[in-house]
Amino acid sequence: MANILVVDDIAVMRKKIITMLLEAGHNVIAEAEDGEQAFKEYEKYRPDLVMMDITMPNLDGIGAVKKIIAEYPDARIIMVSAIAQKHMVLMALQCGAKNYILKPAEYSRLVETIDKVLREEANAKRAKVENVKVSSENCRNSTKLPEAGVDTPSFTVVNDNGTFYIKMQNNLDKLNVKSLCNAVQGFLFIKPLNIVFDFAELQSMETEVLSSIIDLYSQIKQVGGSVNFISQNKELKEFFNEQYGQIVRIE
Repeated sequence: MANILVVDDIAVMRKKIITMLLEAGHNVIAEAEDGEQAFKEYEKYRPDLVMMDITMPNLDGIGAVKKIIAEYPDARIIMVSAIAQKHMVLMALQCGAKNYILKPAEYSRLVETIDKVLREEANAKRAKVENVKVSSENCRNSTKLPEAGVDTPSFTVVNDNGTFYIKMQNNLDKLNVKSLCNAVQGFLFIKPLNIVFDFAELQSMETEVLSSIIDLYSQIKQVGGSVNFISQNKELKEFFNEQYGQIVRIE
C-alpha cells in the first residue's frame, strides 16, 4: 500500500482516480487542484507517489514536477495525460516524472503503472545500498574520499525534427538503465515514432543493459516505431547489424 497525492483541477477526475486507488488498496493522503497546491501538499505529507495532471491553472503539471523534483529529487510522480499532450508528457519525463497513464484512466493500467514505479524504485534503492556496501569495503583502506554531490546523467535525449536521439553515457549500467526504459516508454504513444540509440564512445555494455535495449527495441517496433543505432564499437556494430541490420553509422 502506498500513500498517494492526487492532483487534478477537475473534481470528477480526482474522484475517479481516488476511487480506483482505494479499490487497489492504496491510501489517498491528500488532493490538490493545481501545481502550487500540489507542492504544498507534497511538502506537508511527503507521499510515496503523486498522480499528476498536466493542464491546470496557476502552475501546470510540468511546472509542478520541476518544483517538486528540485526540492525532493526522490519524488515519484506519474503523469495523467490526454493523448494530445504527448509532447508535455515527454517534457515531464525529462524533468523527472517516472511514468504516465492516459485519460480516461483505466483501472488495470493505473494499477500496473503504480506497481511498476514502486517496484523499480524499491529495486533501485536495494541495489544502491548493496553497491555502497561493496564500495565501502573496497575503499576501507583508502584515504581518498569520493566527491560529494556528483550525479552525471547516464543518457541524454535530443529531439531533432521529430527523431529522438538517445545518447548513452559511459556510466550507463544496470542500476540506472531503468530511467532509460521509463523515458523510452514515455515515447511509445508518439506517432510517427523515430528513435536512434547513440552508443557514442561506449566500449562495453553490461548484459542487463543490453537486454533492456533489446526489450526497448521490441516495444518500439510493436507500436510501429522506427529504431536505429549509432556506435563506434566494432563488437556492438556487428551485434546490431547481425540482429537487426540497423546501424546508422560507425564513426
